[in-house]
Amino acid sequence: MTTVNWPSGEWADEPCASIAGAAKETEMHTKQVEVLFLDGCPNLEPTIGRAREAIALADVAADLRVVRVESDDDAKRLRFLGSPTVRVDGVDVDPAMAGREDYGLQCRVYSVAGRCEGSPPVDWIAAALRRS
Repeated sequence: MTTVNWPSGEWADEPCASIAGAAKETEMHTKQVEVLFLDGCPNLEPTIGRAREAIALADVAADLRVVRVESDDDAKRLRFLGSPTVRVDGVDVDPAMAGREDYGLQCRVYSVAGRCEGSPPVDWIAAALRRS
């Protein structure tokens, strides 16, 4: 597993790198937004863009971490359902994923209003950010 400082693109060997998203000083809790992905994922950039947009829309303090999943062991340890995965405070932004355990190195699509999309919608991420 490797974490990247976003948007600089500098890879860190430690999973502690993060950047501040839209931060409201009055918030008591800084939300942790993670975008987990596989190398070569064509939906990484759009997903990061949607995560940033959701942070701004939700108007909460949030850190954004971009995490590369490199092995099956990483996938299991990180509870990785596929690339890209977006979580807020460790919870997948797609409520339909609760209880799923099919972790592995795989692509992921999202069922949105009867269509398949490569990234979760901004409103799903924003809703997850607004939950306490």
